[in-house]
Amino acid sequence: MIRVGAALTLLASLFSFATVHAVGETWSPLGSGMDKEVYALAFDSSGNLYAGGSFTTAGGVPANRIAKWDGTSWSSLGSGVNAEVYALAVDNSGNLYAGGAFTSAGGVGASHIAKWDGTSWSALGDGTSGRVNALKFDASGNLYAGGSFTTADGDVTVNHIAKWDGTSWSALSSGVNGGDVYALAFDSSGNLYVGGSFTSAGGVTANRVAKWYGSVWSALESGVGVNDIDIVRALLYDDSGNLYAGGGFTSAGSVSANRIARWGVPLPGILPTTGSSLFCTGESTIISLNLTDVVDLYGYQFVVNYDHSLVSASGAFLNSFFDTTSPHASIPTGWNAVCNEGQCKFAVTKLAPGEPVSGSGAVAQITLTGLSAGTFDLTLSQDILSNRDGRARVHKRSSLPLTVCGYATVSGKVSLQGRSTPINAGTVTLTDLGGVFGPYTTSFDAATGAFTISSIKVMPGGSDYQFDAAHSLYLGNRTTHTLNPLENYTASATRLLGGNANNDDNADRIEIDISDLTCIGGSFGGAPPFTCGATGSSDVNADGVVNILDLVLPGGNYGLTSP
Repeated sequence: MIRVGAALTLLASLFSFATVHAVGETWSPLGSGMDKEVYALAFDSSGNLYAGGSFTTAGGVPANRIAKWDGTSWSSLGSGVNAEVYALAVDNSGNLYAGGAFTSAGGVGASHIAKWDGTSWSALGDGTSGRVNALKFDASGNLYAGGSFTTADGDVTVNHIAKWDGTSWSALSSGVNGGDVYALAFDSSGNLYVGGSFTSAGGVTANRVAKWYGSVWSALESGVGVNDIDIVRALLYDDSGNLYAGGGFTSAGSVSANRIARWGVPLPGILPTTGSSLFCTGESTIISLNLTDVVDLYGYQFVVNYDHSLVSASGAFLNSFFDTTSPHASIPTGWNAVCNEGQCKFAVTKLAPGEPVSGSGAVAQITLTGLSAGTFDLTLSQDILSNRDGRARVHKRSSLPLTVCGYATVSGKVSLQGRSTPINAGTVTLTDLGGVFGPYTTSFDAATGAFTISSIKVMPGGSDYQFDAAHSLYLGNRTTHTLNPLENYTASATRLLGGNANNDDNADRIEIDISDLTCIGGSFGGAPPFTCGATGSSDVNADGVVNILDLVLPGGNYGLTSP
């Protein structure tokens, strides 16, 4: 099991020891590193780096589980400690505190926690009864320790969390129960946040994370995780009033959160939205760029990225939420909502005496017009939200998936059984089986049976359409075909079978049955009108007489049905 005693523990334990330059050019080792894992790191005010873990050498020098890097070489801290170090902290005087599984430091009895003053080790009272996983100083110089212990100073019941005031240990009410403490963090008001595997704090149900106000515990809603392995192993509090928790959990409160989550005020964000994420070539959609939950916003910038092979774009600022008009604001050259080669650039700052903006609202919009069928994600980059002091605010961003549909054209010809020409028009209907577009209906020519349907909308990867040809006194015909953008599809010749003399169209099918034969038989050899039912005709082939040519049609197609 990997134990975490500081925010950088997991990173440090992945390698013997290395640094990365601030600009991120490359990794470099710190001497020859350690022979085993590093679990905790801390700097003193002089810039010396301390490392704790399970190692016994550092840079080739014997260093039992704790060592100092002065920028050039490693050195031991006396004879070190006799078991793993999981947590480190440095006070305002430069003294180093170590917590872990050890029971002695520098040959001195030190139960799981010890102090290094630059020359020698000393115990903190009688220490703790179990492993120390986390250390953190408050603004007053009090040291807080969290871990698997239940007592401190030998007989003080503390239950996994305790405070050292420089002289003695004390409890934080009844501590936490149901598990251990692995992480600590303070907010700007001095409140302590505790994370671990526990399920209660001060008698209050608090699943794996809790807040200590100095005299009372409280839960953070329903906490994080649902079982014993959903441990909080790292906590970090930012200057915007947000607490970040990391660990093995997959939920936080009532939301899904895969191993990291934030507790606090809503995180500001830049959110692109649209009323229509699907539009075709030649059509336009408007993208709204919205700022959400901003606090004291004085300026912002962002780049909106789009696929310029699929769409053209034009941008504009909106001024109802954040006024960008002169003399209230300043917009840098080239960032005035200009769109070119797949990017739209927006940037603006308020001008004094203008006041910062808080809340949520739309600040810009982009009109996209389809050029070619395809799909792409509208994304954001180079995005910064700034307060009046020129400090970038942590925020979230989202992308927006968009689809540009295309068009197809269908043509074909319909013939009627028993007729040399259709004589009168029937219909062809195209229905999108995906339920996105259409339907499209046209009449086929009364003389030739030819038809054409153009401007049929289709998805970039094609759309499955159902073709229905229909005519009075005839069974319908149904086929399917996948239409693609820019396709000119010629449908196979369609022949409709005759004999539905009474035009009975049930809800789900058309059928040629005895009623059609009876109707034709009743008019056989007679004179017009040749009515059959409410809308039918016994003169199926439309030649002006009812004879055997009409009767053979339902006879030969007897029992057939169509949709």
